[in-house]
Amino acid sequence: MTSIRKLLWISLGTIFLILGVIGIFVPLIPTTGPLLASAACYMRGSQRWYNWLINNRYLGSYIRNFRDKRGMPLRAKVVTLVILWPTLAVSAWAKPVWWLWLILLAVGIGVSWLMWKLPTLQLDPQGNAMPSVAEPAPHSHDLSGSNSDAPLNSAVDAPVQPGHL
Repeated sequence: MTSIRKLLWISLGTIFLILGVIGIFVPLIPTTGPLLASAACYMRGSQRWYNWLINNRYLGSYIRNFRDKRGMPLRAKVVTLVILWPTLAVSAWAKPVWWLWLILLAVGIGVSWLMWKLPTLQLDPQGNAMPSVAEPAPHSHDLSGSNSDAPLNSAVDAPVQPGHL
C-alpha cells in the first residue's frame, strides 16, 4: 500500500477517534460508532495504530465489547439514558418548534430502543467484562483455546487467502 493511502487511512481514523472521544462527553454524539470506524481505518492504515486503539485503557473496551458481541454495561446504559432524556427535554424547551420536537423525540426513542436491544454486559467485582453465558466454550481438542465453529470477530481473525499476504 502506498504511504499516501496509509496516511489517508490514519488521518480518517484520527478524525473518527476525535469524534468518538467527544461523544463520551456530549450526550447526543455517539461514541462507539466513530470508535469502530476509527479502528477500521487504523486497521487499513497502520497495524500499530490499530493495536494502540484496541488495547487503549479507556477506548479499547468500547470496540472490544461491541466487536465481541458482549454488549454494554448496565451502568453505561443507565447513564446514557439519564443524560439523554433531560438533554432532549432542555433542547425542546429552548427551541419550541414542533418539527424539532418530533426529531428530538425520534432520537430519544431510537437511542432508548437501541439501549434496550443491546445485550447487557455483565461485570465482575473488579469491573472487568465477564463472558456471556451464550458464548460457546472452546473445543476440548483445540489447544489454541479458540472455537473453530465461532464466527470471525474481525478482519484480523479472518484466514489469509493465498496470494493476499
